[in-house]
Formats: sequence, C-alpha cells, structure tokens
Amino acid sequence: MMSTSPKAGGGGGGGGGGGYQPPAWSAKPTKSWALEVLKNGQMIEYVKLDKKPFYLLGRLAEAVEIHVRHPTISRQHAVLQHRDNGEIFLMDLGSTHGSRINRQAVEARSYHPLKIGDIVQFGRSTRLYLISGTEALLNAEQLETLKRVRERVRRKSVQEVVPPGADGGNAAATAAAAEAVRSAGISWGMDDDAEPEENDSDGGDDEEGGGGGGGGGAGLPDHL
Repeated sequence: MMSTSPKAGGGGGGGGGGGYQPPAWSAKPTKSWALEVLKNGQMIEYVKLDKKPFYLLGRLAEAVEIHVRHPTISRQHAVLQHRDNGEIFLMDLGSTHGSRINRQAVEARSYHPLKIGDIVQFGRSTRLYLISGTEALLNAEQLETLKRVRERVRRKSVQEVVPPGADGGNAAATAAAAEAVRSAGISWGMDDDAEPEENDSDGGDDEEGGGGGGGGGAGLPDHL
C-alpha cells in the first residue's frame, strides 16, 4: 500500500527502542476520531482518539496508550497520529509482523491517511480496528459507511461458523450461529490475547495461522 501522506517527521523502532518523535505538523485532534475494536463480528471495546496529538499502540503497556496483548504485536507497534488539519494517519513503527489497512500491508515508517470506515489490523491478531468517531458529529455518508462495514464484518463472522448452504436453509441454525458469534464477542477476546513472550520475534500460535504482516487477514471483509 503506497502512502500519499506527509513525510514522517520522526519514527522510532517497533522493538521498543528510540521512542516515537511526532512530526512538525502534529496537533491535538479537531475531530472526534475513535477506534471500534471488533472480535467475532462484535464490538468489544471503543477507544476514543480525541484528546492527544498521537496514540501509540503496542505490547509494552507502560510505553503505549493502546495496549494490545498479542504475541505478534511489537512493544511499540504503530502510532495513530493527528494532523493540524483534522486528518488522522497510521504509521507502522517498523514492527516485526506489520500492519494492514483494508487488507493491504502498509509501508513501515511512513504515514498513511485513514478515513471513517477503514479497517486496520496489527500483526497476526484477528481483532479488527474500525476507524470511527462520535456518531452525532458524523455526516450521513460516514454513518452509512460505518453501518455497511459493521454489517459486512458481522456477516463474515457468521459465515465462518456456518458456511453458506451448510445449514440446508435452516434459519434456526443460522440464528444459532449468529448467537454463538455474539456470545464469543463479549468474551473480550482473552482466549487469543494471552500474555506474550518478551521476545518481539516470537512465533506464537494464533488462530489465523497465516504468515507475516504482509499476508491477507483472516476474517476481514471484502472492503469497499
């Protein structure tokens, strides 16, 4: 995925060394950006991104604002950076397993613009991070985009439990599968987010089972 954003003004290693240095255009947010954290088609956490110029995401709790406990997440994995014109960007900080926007691997240490409805993934975690915001402040098009993406994610999760046609047209079976997804969604995902090894390059097993950061994410919708 090519970046069309301003040049990076700092950086910092994904392994936790150096520390992130924000660019000259860094600023406190002027819009109510947020992350909807999705697992098994359901939102399990809502993270507001409306107070600080940037939010670090990673595995080292004391060094980030958004703590992700997954063995393929680097200590300081990525940053969500606000710009003085109201835009928000993602930069992967040279992590071992990479980051993706709408299934496309992003170039490390470059800023990539985000918009409402984008889905971000980090490492091999199956959690999806939907770019969102305070709905009362969003326009009709943005609200419709969020609705459409949420529905695609939910439908994809149900299909992974019961593939199309596998229930023989049994609506009750499909409904039961949807309920199973909902039940799993409120578990807070601790089953696949066990405490990781201290080594960034570990190859901890994950239910996705796939390769490194450049691969397609299991469970992602066919994004618009």
